[in-house]
Amino acid sequence: MDQRNIVGFTVITIIAAILTTISYYSEKKNPIVVGKSPDAAILVLRFVHFFAVMINLTYIFLFTPELDIYYIIFTIFLYGHWLFFKNECILSYIEKIYYCKECPLGDLNMANIYLNVVFRDYTNTMLLIFGFLSLVNFLIVIGRQQALSSRLRLGICIAFLTYVVDIVTGKQEN
Repeated sequence: MDQRNIVGFTVITIIAAILTTISYYSEKKNPIVVGKSPDAAILVLRFVHFFAVMINLTYIFLFTPELDIYYIIFTIFLYGHWLFFKNECILSYIEKIYYCKECPLGDLNMANIYLNVVFRDYTNTMLLIFGFLSLVNFLIVIGRQQALSSRLRLGICIAFLTYVVDIVTGKQEN
């Protein structure tokens, strides 16, 4: 593996660890549910979630094109699995039911807890920034896939854009 890729994974691991630590202390200070603190399993889940998000946001800056196919598969899975979970990430749902066993799948009132405990009032702004960076990363990576025909690349980009717009505007069925 290229040295740049090793550095990229190291940077993302450190960022995910820092965000997980911030989430722990932030929630300790202002609990989501009074009397319930995140246990070790929730902190591991948050770390994995932050790690996945950071890969998706920083890929073009930290990794070489030799990993592009893995990034494309990862991103398609990342957004694709939301179709089966009513526009909700499985990791977010697992964390949500830790705090509220009665919360139904697709109920976005307690979605993105891992982000809420870090960014608080700025969570929605951060989600917009994350969505934009994710989209830019994906479009750049697809654009540089010369092995794919230009029509296929365009089709993938249009399908991805349509899906992202559906998520943002809430047009996906619950």
